[in-house]
Amino acid sequence: MNLNTSICPPEDFIPNNATKALNSPNGNKWREAMNQELESLQKHQVCSDFMSVPQGKRIVGRRWVFAIKRNDEEKYFDAKLASWRKASHKSLV
Repeated sequence: MNLNTSICPPEDFIPNNATKALNSPNGNKWREAMNQELESLQKHQVCSDFMSVPQGKRIVGRRWVFAIKRNDEEKYFDAKLASWRKASHKSLV
């Protein structure tokens, strides 16, 4: 049983990966949130498409993390690109 869908109404489903987010009924809202995150990363020069990696090192992986945020007047869709690594990686940049 998926607790995420059994507790939340379908419109408040929080996906656990980008594919599920984009294929969900709120796919357009998740896409907009992802684009806003990417624009923010570019604006603040957080990452580059082309980086040299020192010999013997690996690049830290990344994954999307999704949330639905609420305030008094509205709810909005939030997507963050977070670093992620497997426990087996010992030499990471």
